[in-house]
Amino acid sequence: MKETFVISWNPFKKKFLFKRIFGMEANKDLLLAFLNVLFRGRKQIEDLHYNKNEHVGVADRYLSM
Repeated sequence: MKETFVISWNPFKKKFLFKRIFGMEANKDLLLAFLNVLFRGRKQIEDLHYNKNEHVGVADRYLSM
């Protein structure tokens, strides 16, 4: 009899793994390839820039108060 295994991923693990794989400058080529496959030729991403912060502009809002 064949056993079946069901893997359940919670949203936090998915987000962590996505950031771990695609969120590093060293894996930039993987992210570019992944995004270009998602666009299926409608758009072509040639380069991208990694920010040091996930939320752009949040620090500026608190510093101006």
